[in-house]
Amino acid sequence: MIDGEINMMKLKQKLNLKVFILFIIFISLFLVACQNNEVDSKTDSLKQISSWQNYELIDLNTNENYKILELGNKPILVESFATWCPTCTKQQKEIKKLHDQLGDDIISVGLNTDPNEDDNIVLNHIKKNNFDWPFSIVPIEMTRELTAKFGNSILSTALAPLILICPDKSEHLLLGGFKSMIKINNLINEKC
Repeated sequence: MIDGEINMMKLKQKLNLKVFILFIIFISLFLVACQNNEVDSKTDSLKQISSWQNYELIDLNTNENYKILELGNKPILVESFATWCPTCTKQQKEIKKLHDQLGDDIISVGLNTDPNEDDNIVLNHIKKNNFDWPFSIVPIEMTRELTAKFGNSILSTALAPLILICPDKSEHLLLGGFKSMIKINNLINEKC
């Protein structure tokens, strides 16, 4: 009888240990799920806003600070460029035509990603071409985030890279070289 009671006690201990382990696993899974919900809620509230949009930049046209994510709820065209790039200048002239046609219905930003160019070089470029939207020199950290998000093609001036940010904050990389004003307008209507 004693052996039976001892075996029964050992069985209860094993059962209690298994129940305890299952309880710990259940609590762990519950806590992980709660944390994931919290992260998902934060992500939903940011609506796909990338951290590269949160850099404080200086608009060389006005000498004022701005952040791309604070520019408004209109389509935003962000161009990566260098002043020595003829494709970039040609693309910027098309963007200027688009602004002439659409007025304030669109926002543009020129981001100089060439680490060898400075404020004076970019300022001379925008004044010479009469570009009146924000142009900025990009900090190296922001360039790293742009390439991490969009790949090295964002720095390839021959591709005339544009990032279209729609009012819903979705981002679309527009490659393919020079894009006419009509093509850009069609892409805005298609993606936003």
